[in-house]
Amino acid sequence: MNELTPDAFDSLVGQGFVVTDDDGAQITMILTGVSRLETGAPVTDIDGNPLRATAFQLTLRGPAEPLLTTQAYPVDIPGLGVHHLLMSAFEAGRTAVNYDIVFA
Repeated sequence: MNELTPDAFDSLVGQGFVVTDDDGAQITMILTGVSRLETGAPVTDIDGNPLRATAFQLTLRGPAEPLLTTQAYPVDIPGLGVHHLLMSAFEAGRTAVNYDIVFA
């Protein structure tokens, strides 16, 4: 997952990501934002292995139904393939739901 950096996603804003739910239904969600996060965390783990230098968050907008529960889903990312990513709904309206995916 080293190719999943904020820079890799910047050019994908406005594009559709296909999320597969537990029933096998494919749901297209639009990437609406990429936010870099300041964590203050060390850039290496306890063994000195490099960690992700920049934590970041993706915001995706999907349909109001089905409302996905917080869990890891297969997400087909244009040009980057399918990755199982933890998604959480954080804002729901009548016609759409916003989800976030955080990389830390």
